[in-house]
Amino acid sequence: MKTLKRLKKFYSKNEMIINIVLFALIARMILLDVPSTFSFDEGFYVPAARDILKGLPDPVPEHPMMAKYMIAGSISLFGDTPVGWRLPSLLLGTAAVFALYFVFRRAKFSERTSLLACFLVATDFLCIEMSRTATLDTCFFAFLIFGLYFLLGKKKYDFLFAGTFFGLAVASKWTALLGIGFAFAYLLATKQLKTKHVLTFLAIPLAVYLLTYAPLIASQGLDGFIGLHMSMYGKLHDMQASSSMASPPYLWPLGQRPLWFTRIKEPAKGPFWFTWLGDVTGEPYGGQVAFGNPLFWWPALFAVLYTCYSYYKKRDRRDLFIVLWFAFTYLPWFLTQRTNVFLYYFLPAVPAYALALSRFFNQEIPGWIRRYAILVLLSLVFFYPILIGLPINRLYFELLRPVIGMWPEGATFMTISS
Repeated sequence: MKTLKRLKKFYSKNEMIINIVLFALIARMILLDVPSTFSFDEGFYVPAARDILKGLPDPVPEHPMMAKYMIAGSISLFGDTPVGWRLPSLLLGTAAVFALYFVFRRAKFSERTSLLACFLVATDFLCIEMSRTATLDTCFFAFLIFGLYFLLGKKKYDFLFAGTFFGLAVASKWTALLGIGFAFAYLLATKQLKTKHVLTFLAIPLAVYLLTYAPLIASQGLDGFIGLHMSMYGKLHDMQASSSMASPPYLWPLGQRPLWFTRIKEPAKGPFWFTWLGDVTGEPYGGQVAFGNPLFWWPALFAVLYTCYSYYKKRDRRDLFIVLWFAFTYLPWFLTQRTNVFLYYFLPAVPAYALALSRFFNQEIPGWIRRYAILVLLSLVFFYPILIGLPINRLYFELLRPVIGMWPEGATFMTISS
């Protein structure tokens, strides 16, 4: 009875964010088994997870192990099916939306600003697509958010939990180091950095990372571990393979050059709310496309610039929080010499985008928040078929084309069967 009362109290206190999270879960889980074949980089990581379960060497050694372990664990528990592959991304991507709300609140943002920001992340097209795909990025992104939650906490051992999740994030993908750099810079800039944070940012993450390589270290020693990581760095640093879907970082903030994860190649009827458009005839259209919601991303770029100006004028640490988050998770990509970088690398910067735009609305045009949220929701309904792989006909496809473009020439696609 006491547990039930606590749950009711927790729900009544956090009703809005819980409803947003439930909506995020539903939006991410509908037709989770589509496509039944690999989607985009699942072609690398699902076979890697299968080999891990068989005790074979990792066929994708250029990335750390943690996210691949999670995919392997999900396959072991729930079966070697599309749902089994994608459950870790689904659950972690949804949990990240929930954790983000409390990160924003601990960073002293208002309830209204935090709720709108979480709503934007929950309904963002790129976040939805990445939470439906068995890759590394949603895993490290979620662990990074969990680490920030504890880092901003006031309890005695929060800094230890923060270090643990930062370690899990880096052990999923090295890109997490950009987000951890933001966390370190924020504490330093706001004079909150303490001696104990040596454990948070160095000792504990390193220990967690080493634990994920315990089998390798046990069999090959530290020399094998170091040799592998020198090879990993070399492969990632020198990777120059061309891709028709790669995009330079300056295109990311406006969501230019969307990523076609899959392409439908078989005729089928349109989605049920567009049946009046008729059947597909001739060449079929559709697939799964990862891109940002223009109604969110385009004004968010302006909001980030406005936040930079606001911080220059007011020196508000909440503005600094947004500016540093965006700068550390996005700008370093301009320094890379790699040619095959993609729009989904912008994923860790999306919460900063959402927070900047939400804060702008709350400060400058609060009366527009409800109407804007409705427009964002309607845009999700309109684009949803192209996010989850529902087949569509030519006319509907032409309505979407100004935003999603055409599938890149020469690209290799997985096929979705109708």
